[in-house]
Amino acid sequence: MKKIITAVLLMTLLLSACGSQGSAAYNQAMKEGFDAVTAGNYDQAVTAFEKALADKKADRRATALLEETRVLKSAEESLNKGNWNKAIYSADTVINQTNVDQTVLTKAQTIKNEALKEKQGQAAQNRASQPAADGSSGSDSGSSVQGDGQTAGNSGQPGSSGSSTVSGSSQSGSTVQQATQKEAEMAVVKAAGYSLDQVYTDTTDNGAYYSIELRENHKNDSAADPNTAPAIGFFRYYKATGKIAQLDLISNQYKDIK
Repeated sequence: MKKIITAVLLMTLLLSACGSQGSAAYNQAMKEGFDAVTAGNYDQAVTAFEKALADKKADRRATALLEETRVLKSAEESLNKGNWNKAIYSADTVINQTNVDQTVLTKAQTIKNEALKEKQGQAAQNRASQPAADGSSGSDSGSSVQGDGQTAGNSGQPGSSGSSTVSGSSQSGSTVQQATQKEAEMAVVKAAGYSLDQVYTDTTDNGAYYSIELRENHKNDSAADPNTAPAIGFFRYYKATGKIAQLDLISNQYKDIK
């Protein structure tokens, strides 16, 4: 009987020791992950959170931090490439999550603020470089430049495409282009599950397709300003087929939704 009791006690001690070692490894990995996020080393943070998950499988906190860190990495890469809109969208994805760790939230807000600052600075620079419009010149007016350096219509008004208008006499080719852009925006808004009065649109003509960013439009909160409104997503409307694709942040690929 004494031998049985002794064996049970030894087994209990061994299991307790293994559990303590596993917990210590998990805690160490989580600490390394947070330290790496604080330092802005997102590759190292991803590795650390993956290690934490290996030590404590299906842990919700480590899983959430791993995904949020991957999005932070994508946001910073977009910021460094001058793709302000995508950086803002990625940062918003983290900011709008519930129960986000303060370290991760601070980093996301910093990236978003920097992207907004750069985007607004570039838009101001573009406006300053625009020559005064001549009523008889037939040149486009009212266009703005996105963070990726492409000319696009930024509405600032709910449901508006912000497309360029032609001064002077009307040109048939321009009329067709504007109608097609409006049609694309309406189709994308509908596919995203919104109505035109619920969103801001920012559209770029890329030849074979329109790049369309959607942002929420509310009243009496931050979403009343198109520059700070929460992003809904980035979409492409393909002119030849009418197909619509949405950017998936995790894979960084556009996936068909219609």
